[in-house]
Amino acid sequence: MINVVLAGAQHAHYSYFGASLAERSDARLVGLSEPDPAVRERVAAELGVPAYADHHELLERHQPDVVGIAAEFGARGQIALDALAAGCHVLADKPLCTTLEELDAIVAAQAKADRHVSVMFEKRGYEPSARVRKLVDDGVLGDITLVHATGPHKLNEPTRPDWFWQRKTYGGILNDLVVHDIDMFLWLTGARQGVLTGFSTNAAQQHHPEFADAGLVALKADSGAMASLEANWMSPAAAPWHGDYRMRVTGTLGTAELGWRANELWFATHTAEPELIKCGPAAPPAKYFFDALTAGAEPDVSTADSLAATRLALLAQQSADTGTGDVPWNLDENGNR
Repeated sequence: MINVVLAGAQHAHYSYFGASLAERSDARLVGLSEPDPAVRERVAAELGVPAYADHHELLERHQPDVVGIAAEFGARGQIALDALAAGCHVLADKPLCTTLEELDAIVAAQAKADRHVSVMFEKRGYEPSARVRKLVDDGVLGDITLVHATGPHKLNEPTRPDWFWQRKTYGGILNDLVVHDIDMFLWLTGARQGVLTGFSTNAAQQHHPEFADAGLVALKADSGAMASLEANWMSPAAAPWHGDYRMRVTGTLGTAELGWRANELWFATHTAEPELIKCGPAAPPAKYFFDALTAGAEPDVSTADSLAATRLALLAQQSADTGTGDVPWNLDENGNR
């Protein structure tokens, strides 16, 4: 039996853990920690597990196999380090951490602990993503030349906690949102080095002066593949969805468009007419991780993948914060710079 604890429930994605464990007989949630007493009481009742104010007590009492992380963003890096020091695997909601210094420490701690560190990049789990990856692997689209992603999100301002508006505790829009599409770009292209530039702006939240509500990452790989990856907190409040996330992948032989909200994939090539595929439901976001642990295998979102996407997102965030362009990136086989 795989014993899992949840460290922090400050983001709604904490529900991914419960949903992914609900139907399993080989893994179970045994406890949670959350500093906010109201959140702690509510989530503990929802998940039916004992709860603690401090993640150190959680680790000591339950000695888990896996630590899931959905805490305040600025606290996540230290939780990951403490989990690895305790000999646990780490399964984190994004972002994994909020500074490059924390990431370097996680890289070193993971190597010492020899445990998995995986970030739940749930876009990979949707059928349009799996299908476009197969198109790429089969050479249907040719060499990937351009990737363009749009990621509008509803702000839902009244429900956001105070830490969300502070740069130190939030960590920036690129590290929070665009990291998903950075992961997709690396996953689809296999790119390992290149240059990037990050941009961000506060267009409509001047009453939250440390907060950026729109951001863009421009990536170029040495292979020639390029990407424009955009996210914002301006999804229309009256829309029935949180965000209409889309991606276009352009290759030398064809083009594919992923519509994650509608769960569909459109593609066409120079020799095949356009085809629209309506896709089935996604698997629970953390299923891949527990399937891998049970099988003694590397999770599909591997440690190397998780560290690589996190590093590029943090470099892009640093670029946006400092105004520094053409930042070089170079990833080894472990996702390190």
